[in-house]
Amino acid sequence: DTPRMPAQHKINARVPASLCYNNLSSNGRHFAFAHATEAALCAADGSGKPTLLKDRANSAVTHVRFIKLAGGVELLVVLSGRSAIFFSPDGARELHALHMAEGRPAASFFRGVATVKAGGSSYLYVGSSGSGDLHCCAADPATSKLCNLALATALENVCTGPISDMDGSVEGILAIAAGTDKPDGSSEIILAEIGTDGAPLATMRLTAEAPELCTSLRIRGRTMLAAYSTGRVRVFDVDAKRCVAVVAAHARWINALEVHPGRGIFACASEDGYVSVWDLEPGRRVKHRAHLAAANHVLTGVAFVGNSVAATAYDVSSLLTWSLGSAE
Repeated sequence: DTPRMPAQHKINARVPASLCYNNLSSNGRHFAFAHATEAALCAADGSGKPTLLKDRANSAVTHVRFIKLAGGVELLVVLSGRSAIFFSPDGARELHALHMAEGRPAASFFRGVATVKAGGSSYLYVGSSGSGDLHCCAADPATSKLCNLALATALENVCTGPISDMDGSVEGILAIAAGTDKPDGSSEIILAEIGTDGAPLATMRLTAEAPELCTSLRIRGRTMLAAYSTGRVRVFDVDAKRCVAVVAAHARWINALEVHPGRGIFACASEDGYVSVWDLEPGRRVKHRAHLAAANHVLTGVAFVGNSVAATAYDVSSLLTWSLGSAE
């Protein structure tokens, strides 16, 4: 028998999501996403009105993500064309800021954020479009207060193209999806081993066989998942630095990928109007769990809250949610 698909429910977010990659993040209590020149922060249960965090320069918000430092401290990071602002997870307090350097092209914007634990310290990396500039902050182990690190020379040759996504591990690995200088629109994944001072010790570049853009990536343990414009998901062994599986997940461009924080499940959101959910089994085997339909929607973000998966759709003022049931 064909399994019954979970029913779709909606949370009224009151403002529509922008068209950008990975445009939904959750810390279990809140959802956050980009809406024009604002970051929208709403309760995961749909209660109350959203908090709107406006970019001071009235620049388009390009990426919004919850991140966690060593010790469990959470931050909400809001990236835009001109700045990277670090907030408390409820959006009530601005804790730190980075600003785009003078002289950068007008079309440059911040894009991609990740945290890496190395040598007992937490380092936060923010990427950008244009030439793929990287910026680094360190978190004080005692207070979690952030400070900018002068690592421009050490970081300047890590990327040569625009960054689409980043992720980090607690084992000193920074992964970056970035464009190349080739005219075919291809991209590469850069794996950087981070030293105790926050600077990369060594880098490895992974390229796909065919020209395709990597839009999203996530590292969990020694496994990395990467989603592409071709609708494929690639599974990488971080230690061996090679692809071990390819999944034909969608018929069109994948705009977002996320891994469940406590279960061996990941999900993708695509232009084809589906959220696909997959089990990541031992041995890096991938098993299909469900394709969840959001008819006539261009999906731009995906996130997990408990046993539910949620998605944003471009120019839609609701979050779409599905229950996945309890852990097996």
